[in-house]
Amino acid sequence: MPILRTDDEEAIRSRFENERDSEVRITLVTHNPNGGLFIPGRECDTCQTTQQALNEISALTPKLAVDTVDFYREPEKAAELEVRESRSLSSTDRTATACGFWIPFRL
Repeated sequence: MPILRTDDEEAIRSRFENERDSEVRITLVTHNPNGGLFIPGRECDTCQTTQQALNEISALTPKLAVDTVDFYREPEKAAELEVRESRSLSSTDRTATACGFWIPFRL
């Protein structure tokens, strides 16, 4: 089931088309357990929803690229981004407002 409504999609397309001259690359640091196996202390109740939302948004415009890093499977990449826990976003665009720790949203 999609997260974005049609009017949200239109607004996102419009803002990227009219307000962005260059590409924004966002790295989502997340955790995706294998086969639904959860290890205590590694739960992430917003990771899948956040990833779905970013995938839906990036599908709307070529000006947004999303990379995904699994915090536990790719610890060296997370360390390069200076991320200390999953559920974080990083952006190549220093003017972007979606940098740093991701605050989970509720639908």
